[in-house]
Amino acid sequence: MQPADIDGDGDSDLIVAEFGWRQTGHVYLLINEPQPDGSPQFARRELDSNHGASRVMPVDLDGDGQLEIVALFAQEHERLRCYRRSESGWSEIQDLYRAPHPGWGHSSVQPADLDGDGDTDFVLTNGDSYDNALLKPYHGIRWLENLGDFAFAEHLLTDMPGSYSSAAADIDGDGDLDLVASALAEPELGHTDLTGIASLVWLEQTDPGTFQTHVLETGLLRHPYLTLHDHNGDGLADVFVGQGCFDDTRRKPNEPCVQIWTNQGS
Repeated sequence: MQPADIDGDGDSDLIVAEFGWRQTGHVYLLINEPQPDGSPQFARRELDSNHGASRVMPVDLDGDGQLEIVALFAQEHERLRCYRRSESGWSEIQDLYRAPHPGWGHSSVQPADLDGDGDTDFVLTNGDSYDNALLKPYHGIRWLENLGDFAFAEHLLTDMPGSYSSAAADIDGDGDLDLVASALAEPELGHTDLTGIASLVWLEQTDPGTFQTHVLETGLLRHPYLTLHDHNGDGLADVFVGQGCFDDTRRKPNEPCVQIWTNQGS
């Protein structure tokens, strides 16, 4: 769920992704229609009745000052979809990206101007292995380059089995955006040997649109989410990594649920 002033009336509305399955699952708006005393009240507006939506975000893709809504779908729909205003409401729907097949395994999306040209690109990860416990050879991290007029070009940045989350920041302080990504795969699902498989990587942008992969950690594919933040105030982005575990008996004594990887610069 993401807040945004979708109707431009000065209050916060809500955009909701309801994942669901088969007969359930939607993308919808909760439009804030305050009561006379100022307390919030929300009216539901359905945008999409397809299931599998896992992420939603407000973003101005065409630079006209009005927000579009973008949703990432997994399950068999496997696409990045945009909802645009029209005279009859949010009736203009356009797929910005469609995966080659229904087992693609989309896991996360992040808006980021990776090439620094002033528009919004997207970073997609596809690494969901919770359908059949197989790490797929097509799992990886992709950059959708904004070409204008709601057209996007796909660029594979790196293969990464189990790729599950990513975040963008200038990790090395050279003025462009880099990426950090994590992976998730559970031994209980049949992943018996994860030795040597990258679980946390830094993608360094060495030239515009060119990335070099640095493996920070291998074998511990237990990271469903990460975020970047300067936790010690030194001006460098550090990495906060969530640690997910279905079987708590595998957790070591006093093992944290969140790790911080401190950026030590050069």
